[in-house]
Amino acid sequence: MNVTNDEEMNEVFNEVKNDLKGNGDQLWAVVNNTATVTKSHIEWGALDSYKKEFEVNVFGFVRVTRVFLSLTRNSKGIKKFSKII
Repeated sequence: MNVTNDEEMNEVFNEVKNDLKGNGDQLWAVVNNTATVTKSHIEWGALDSYKKEFEVNVFGFVRVTRVFLSLTRNSKGIKKFSKII
């Protein structure tokens, strides 16, 4: 999923939501593992490279969390899981 694309993220959210509903399951957690890295001296790197890093690493993380938060709230997230262990 492209975490910089709201439309694509909403499509994935709807797919997950429908799959969960169809199987009678709930989403307990989201592993939000998004990253991109620019390797260069700061004076050589293009500003657009750093903007892309923030778009993916910071704003992408926020987008994914916000979109899927409603599903994890419904299941009470990790609180429910910790009772099972």
